[in-house]
Amino acid sequence: EYNQSQLLKNIRNYEKKKYQGVNKNFDNITKINDLRNELFLDAEKNLFHHLDKKIYFLEAPTGSGKSNVAFNLSFHLMKDRKKLFYIYPFNTLVEQNKTSLNHIFNSETLQQQIVVVNSLTPLPDTHQHEEDSKEYYQKILLDRQFLNYPLILSTHVSFFSLLFGSRKEEIIGFHQLSESVIVLDEIQSYKNTIWSEIIMMLKACAALMNMKIIIMSATLPNLEELSGQNDTIAHLLPNSQLYYDHPLFKERVKLHYELLEEKITLERLKEQVISMQSSDKKILIEFIKKDSAYQFYRMLRESKDVCVDVQCLTGDDSTIERERILKPIKNNERYGLILVATQVVEAGVDIDMDIGYKDISLLDCEEQFLGRINRSCLRVGDVYFFDYDQYKMIYRGDMRANDSLTLHNDDMKIVLTDKNFSLYYHHVMDILKRNRNQSSDENGLDYFFNELIYKLDFTQISKRMKLIDDNHWLVDVVLCRKLELENGVVLDGWFIWNMYKQLLQNNEMEYAKKQVKLIEVRSQLNYFIYKVKNNIDIQYNDIIGELRCIEDASDFFVDGKLDRNKFNHISSDFL
Repeated sequence: EYNQSQLLKNIRNYEKKKYQGVNKNFDNITKINDLRNELFLDAEKNLFHHLDKKIYFLEAPTGSGKSNVAFNLSFHLMKDRKKLFYIYPFNTLVEQNKTSLNHIFNSETLQQQIVVVNSLTPLPDTHQHEEDSKEYYQKILLDRQFLNYPLILSTHVSFFSLLFGSRKEEIIGFHQLSESVIVLDEIQSYKNTIWSEIIMMLKACAALMNMKIIIMSATLPNLEELSGQNDTIAHLLPNSQLYYDHPLFKERVKLHYELLEEKITLERLKEQVISMQSSDKKILIEFIKKDSAYQFYRMLRESKDVCVDVQCLTGDDSTIERERILKPIKNNERYGLILVATQVVEAGVDIDMDIGYKDISLLDCEEQFLGRINRSCLRVGDVYFFDYDQYKMIYRGDMRANDSLTLHNDDMKIVLTDKNFSLYYHHVMDILKRNRNQSSDENGLDYFFNELIYKLDFTQISKRMKLIDDNHWLVDVVLCRKLELENGVVLDGWFIWNMYKQLLQNNEMEYAKKQVKLIEVRSQLNYFIYKVKNNIDIQYNDIIGELRCIEDASDFFVDGKLDRNKFNHISSDFL
């Protein structure tokens, strides 16, 4: 089905008529799709030359069609393997790419075989022809527990739990990784304090379990440097700099640093953004803190000088709200828009904006942001960098959170302009080697392999390889209100909460059916779950375990957005 899609037919037609092969000259290429086709075919040819390898690196510019390249490579590798795991950094990207795949695979039968495995998605009904019976629910539950799906879309966190977890529910599907193809997207977003452990364990697991692993990103660190072994990983685009240097990628966005030279205020930033608004331009402003994004969003909404639509997108937003905001942008509608966002827009979100403003953070994040601006290369894009929030506080413990490795350093500005990220990562690797690889304490590699791996300390291995550390300062709270879906269906948070509670308390229902129903209801409940500080003095209406619930939280929302200031300062007396 994939090979019969119009996209693949166009690429194969290009291969017959225009593909340049090894000796390339891109001087006359003016269409970005021609570059994408060259890149696609280069990666495919290099894969065929390295079929004996277990791990492949795919480094390519943002907007070059990496996802499509990865699927093509994966399907070639699956000729001798049983399933594909496609792993993304965030749940939002999982849902986005599921939608994209549904467009490629028009067959409902094939669409049902592409399954999202995360905490937000109900179990797929792959046994529709069977009756609503005990066996029916057992099959659905067992399919999920044992991952009996040919193409699985999931997140980094879920994948690492599957590979390194020690609890029953984490390891029950572990065997499915054997003889599988794994695509790891945006690996630079992983916790870099364990990059060495990650690449060494991936190499070992790939060899022992006969996995094929494709690791890809626009800013791909050469993790092989940390493994102590060379020539064990195949680089599918050894000439990737040729693509980065092409004007369609290198010059599609003009970089501006003048705002970094002043102590920026939100008022000054607002004036700058308003001066750039236009009835046919879309502006993206990214902050690294939610509070700053919300504050700036409110300032723009209240300003009489803003004459275009203003939206806000953060990790707080449900998939319903996210799709409402992004749908017209994805449809490439030409209209005036100012979108204030946090870093949820950085990696993989398929939007095309005209002008960008970004609060500086890690250099890889800056490049990911640039990928949201002038993505189609049909015009000139501009990005302005500013320094408002303290990125060192946000990225505490990250080796890249150093002024010498950010845009405060003129050398890093050159790296970002030239797309020479190997130079940037060379400095990062040096820091990691000094601080981690050569450490003799329990944070070092010797301790990890000699004390944990060698002694099969599964609990501590799982803890060490956890990508996101638990935040004991935050708790999950269900903020009930009514939400309308795109199809007109209204979800009532308090009603769903009580359904969830009744299911938990139902000791008569057969086990498999209960588990399937719980996952289904929990996926709906996720629309209403928010993380809040655990020291807020609020009288909750109900509590189940560590999950707390407020029956009517509609007053905490303004224009569909959670007003965290109002929520954080509310007292139990008010309720």
